[in-house]
Amino acid sequence: MNAVERVSSLRVSEVLEKRPLFSEEDRASTAVGEILTKGVYEVFVAKGERVATATVRDLLSVRNLDSARLGKVSFTVPTVSPDGGLSEAAKLMFEYRLRAVPSVISEAGVEAVSAAGILRVIAAEGSVGVKASDVMTHQPVTLSPDDTALKARDLMLRRSFDHLPVVEDGEVVGIVTSQGLLSRLPPPESVPAMSRGVEKEARLDFPVSRVAENPILAVQPGEDIASVASRMIAERKTYSLVVLWDELQGIVTMRDIVSVLKPREKAGLPFYIVGLPADPFEAEAAKMKFERAMSSLYRAFPFIQEARAVVKAREAGQDRRRYEVSVNIYTPRDRYAYSESGFDLPDIFDAMLPKLKRLLSSRQSRVTGSRGSSMRKGE
Repeated sequence: MNAVERVSSLRVSEVLEKRPLFSEEDRASTAVGEILTKGVYEVFVAKGERVATATVRDLLSVRNLDSARLGKVSFTVPTVSPDGGLSEAAKLMFEYRLRAVPSVISEAGVEAVSAAGILRVIAAEGSVGVKASDVMTHQPVTLSPDDTALKARDLMLRRSFDHLPVVEDGEVVGIVTSQGLLSRLPPPESVPAMSRGVEKEARLDFPVSRVAENPILAVQPGEDIASVASRMIAERKTYSLVVLWDELQGIVTMRDIVSVLKPREKAGLPFYIVGLPADPFEAEAAKMKFERAMSSLYRAFPFIQEARAVVKAREAGQDRRRYEVSVNIYTPRDRYAYSESGFDLPDIFDAMLPKLKRLLSSRQSRVTGSRGSSMRKGE
């Protein structure tokens, strides 16, 4: 067993850390205080029987942090079993772009596995045989010192970035992080009264050189990621720039290092899904549930050639949508169609698997499902 396999097989319970659990009615500004004080990337929010998270980037999109409630800016996330392996936690972090995943929830708070905790385990290995150049993002998007903080924020929100190197005359002179930008947002009352459309712009109308971190953490392309992780933890950084002969080659983030532990994807059933909602967490949860359902179906019926899903949504009251999902399964001889509707998109995909198995196992031309759903064999 090599070092990566050894770390991947460690149980989640071995690296759990305690986090507070906020309520949906707590103000977003309270979450900002927790993030900046504790140096974390997200807070956890109790949302009914589930747990949600509000990340730094979610909070950067909020117009007024003092009036916004966490229930409006947080998104439900999956939990990982404390008996599961770190590879499972790494997969969830990578797919949901999180730095912590909840595991044990109680009235006392949340016990979660974090990217920082995983980095500490990797760093303790000394060497894992993976180089910085193996996991880095090549040619990262950069800023110039005169670019505004507003431009940095918009790039982060539009491209799902948390780190933007600042380059001048080909040399890295700093880096803007989403946490650093959040810490420099002035309170709304300090901004002169003006129209809502330009208020946010006024609050971020200053050059990024004022918020950029310097000195930066830089490593060589051939440095082992265990060493990179060790330096990131020691210097309390969430990134490491990869530099060769003073030229920027790439960037390594916590997410990049954590991704080394996630299971390798095996070639299998080609599947496609369109019409996912704009909510990134709901979309990723639904996509992951569809992937798992189709992978399980493919193992049982290896003659399947392709699976396609179409999601349609319509408003069903305040802050509520009803989803209609249509799935087509293609085999060498037939097409099988399935439809289902409901209010929770991930739950719809969860309900698919047993019904699709019955459909493919049956020789009947039509099978009627429960809750008004329908399954049929295509002509």
